[in-house]
Amino acid sequence: MTPTIQAYGGISTTYNDGAAGTVYLKDANDAAGKGELIINNNNVTTSSGTDTLISSSVTDASVGSVTITASKAGKLTIDSGQTLTLTGTGTTLVIGTGTTLTNNGSLSLAARPSQMTAP
Repeated sequence: MTPTIQAYGGISTTYNDGAAGTVYLKDANDAAGKGELIINNNNVTTSSGTDTLISSSVTDASVGSVTITASKAGKLTIDSGQTLTLTGTGTTLVIGTGTTLTNNGSLSLAARPSQMTAP
């Protein structure tokens, strides 16, 4: 049986909706820094500034792949002074329809081959 894993931002009628849910998946066979970062907002559109932030205070911003699920309105921002490094062989960065990647720092596709997909 394969579990269903989901984490969505909150919806509010009084305040701004919350940023996209963020899940980092890493199984026992994955080496350090190799996993999958999923940013998915379940098609809930949020106001400007309600992003999933890779902050400059994060000390290890190295992952195997980053996936922003297509058409789910996830927003990922790389902070100024931060480098997000994608290390997995065959790394895939997917920016789906209705999603946003804002790079105020650096984005490094360290492995070859790597693939970046955007609408």
